[in-house]
Amino acid sequence: MSLNRDITTSIVEAISECEGIDTSDPTCTLYEYIDIDAIETLAARDDIEWRLHFRVKENTVVIDSQDRVTVHSVTATDDH
Repeated sequence: MSLNRDITTSIVEAISECEGIDTSDPTCTLYEYIDIDAIETLAARDDIEWRLHFRVKENTVVIDSQDRVTVHSVTATDDH
């Protein structure tokens, strides 16, 4: 998924797709898990390469300077 759109929208859509829920579902708000301003500041940087991993519910979200957003479901064995 590309970060050319609003970064928070891209993240919410990727999580919703992974979980099979509608993006308007109020059960998960991104700001409960990560500082959205910090993500937007990082995403605006084009002078460095970076990658950020964080957890939202049972998912690991990865965003990077190459305009990618990926979401992976976390299983019990992933924590070991």
